[in-house]
Amino acid sequence: GGNSSKCDPPKLLECKNADLSSANLIGANLGRANLDGADLSAANLTGADLSSANLIGADLSSANLTGADLFFADLIGADLSSANLIGADLVGADLSTANLSGADLSGASLSGHYKANLSGANLSNANLSGAYLYSLEFFGADLSYANLSGANLATASFAGANLSFANLTDANLNDVAWLDANLSGATMPDGTIHEQLIEERQADGVRGLMTLPQKIPMPPCCPLFAAQALPLLEGD
Repeated sequence: GGNSSKCDPPKLLECKNADLSSANLIGANLGRANLDGADLSAANLTGADLSSANLIGADLSSANLTGADLFFADLIGADLSSANLIGADLVGADLSTANLSGADLSGASLSGHYKANLSGANLSNANLSGAYLYSLEFFGADLSYANLSGANLATASFAGANLSFANLTDANLNDVAWLDANLSGATMPDGTIHEQLIEERQADGVRGLMTLPQKIPMPPCCPLFAAQALPLLEGD
């Protein structure tokens, strides 16, 4: 369209609905750029400055955003499926209803003086290992099969979130709120499967975690950590 011509560097500011798929934008200065609905699929945005950028509904699927600055970026409803966000700064970013399925957010920072909004986000199969997720709200988010090992989730809220078969090994879960969260089949920080934890806590009279079925059917093709935990579920 007519807007695409404006999207050649260094004038990457007004890029609504622009086609920048597979573009080389390494280290680009896109702070405050309007990329509403833009196609950035498979683009290389390594180390790019996208702070306060408008990326509402943008297609960033399979994009490389390693170490990118997405501070306060507006990513509502954006497609970040299979994107590489290793070490990215997402503090204050609005990721509500965004699709982050299969994305790699290992070592990413989403919390600080300001917190990222992940309400209703799809984080299924996402890698959040070692991510800084302190006190974040995951209201209604899908974290099924997500890798949260070693993540800092202290004081986070998972109200209504789906964490089925998530890997929480060595994660910091201090003072986490679990109201109506689904933790079926999840691997807890100490390596036990969630259902066993529920049973033990109920026996000890401890409240606060959702009561869930004691055994759940194991899907035919599940991540390695769940497969390794199968003997635990079967009581061997």
